[in-house]
Amino acid sequence: MSEEVVKDALMNEDFDLNSIFEDGGSDPVGTNEVFECSNPHWAVSREELKKVLQVIHSFPSKSTIFMAMYRNPLSDNTICIHANNRDALIDVELTLLNKDPSTTDRVYFLDTTKLLAFVNAYSQFVLSFDENGDIYYESPYVKYKLDIAKVAFKDIKIEYELPSKWHVSPLTKSNLAVLKALYGFAIRLADSKVLINELGSEAFFTLYKYDDNRTTDIKENVIVRRLDLPIIHEVYDDSISFAFTKDRLFFRFALGVVSFLRVPYDENAFMYPKTFLTGDAVCQFNVDVPLIKRALKLSTLFSVEEIEFKSEGADVFMVVSDKAKFKVGVLGASDSLSAPFFISVDTFSKLLSTINTDILSIVVSEHGIDLRHGTEVYTLSRVSVNQLKKGVIPQAIKEPKRETAPTADFHDTEVL
Repeated sequence: MSEEVVKDALMNEDFDLNSIFEDGGSDPVGTNEVFECSNPHWAVSREELKKVLQVIHSFPSKSTIFMAMYRNPLSDNTICIHANNRDALIDVELTLLNKDPSTTDRVYFLDTTKLLAFVNAYSQFVLSFDENGDIYYESPYVKYKLDIAKVAFKDIKIEYELPSKWHVSPLTKSNLAVLKALYGFAIRLADSKVLINELGSEAFFTLYKYDDNRTTDIKENVIVRRLDLPIIHEVYDDSISFAFTKDRLFFRFALGVVSFLRVPYDENAFMYPKTFLTGDAVCQFNVDVPLIKRALKLSTLFSVEEIEFKSEGADVFMVVSDKAKFKVGVLGASDSLSAPFFISVDTFSKLLSTINTDILSIVVSEHGIDLRHGTEVYTLSRVSVNQLKKGVIPQAIKEPKRETAPTADFHDTEVL
């Protein structure tokens, strides 16, 4: 494939970043030996630059992103990358690996999608410069002149001061993966915020709620938005820490920092129920998660909206029809399932798909269900999506969460 064909493909507005790997997989071409370039250049770690570009690529797709790359004025052996979309930003430093790196003092505004595609494609490369100061992606197999946007750095750079107090990240990598999946299932546009405070983290999704009750040292109510979660997940590493100011949130990782605008906490916006587990208690039991996931997958063959749970002796069964029932768990010595109960299969299946533990504790009441493992709790209404569309409101939402809380008001038009 010629350089011109590659460039034309990358210019296509419908270009899919993964499409260039369809013929040969995503493994880069070439060896990992150092590429000896005769032109003035910057050599950086492929994995580090790839990670930074992937973070930038995780910014909301409809936003305009500016990425600046320049020699660090305070260090001879690093370059800086600053990118933002007028809201989210990333600031990192990458170590220069070559002797006598180019000393150009220009700031280059680059197309991140194109550069990431080329970084993914080859094992070794450098960023080289010609006598006019133009910048190239150069490897033993391709030389590509990078497109440069003509803007002033002072006009697009977001200035800020780093906080002095940092915390252990209140969101683990597991939390982030679960929340990303749960937001993919959300049925209302307003289901879009994670609340963090000293009690842990919680997110509300109209018919269910996700809590991680790991206590933190964060004394304020801090909001993390749905659209920021993919970026945080992308930078997550063992060194990650968290901080905030009145205006911005910060996550610091090995290469630098990402930051987002801070959403003010509005108490009225968080008057949703703490739990859907209201009304008379029904039962409590443990299930084998791999077994129940397999049973739920097979239950799609029967086109049912609800599934029944009942016990036979110490065994717990999920009943799909009069022809099929699946053993999914065993009652513990202190567990009980005194009466069968029904649950909407759609929402229940989606929540279980985000759980990776082997054993899960299920607590059932008249109006709701809790799924518990470790510090994490999924609380689920027994109202289905179809019932919600028909105007049936979960009982826990009808009842005020706190003495001063107003009754929550949900409209059919808000359901996607």
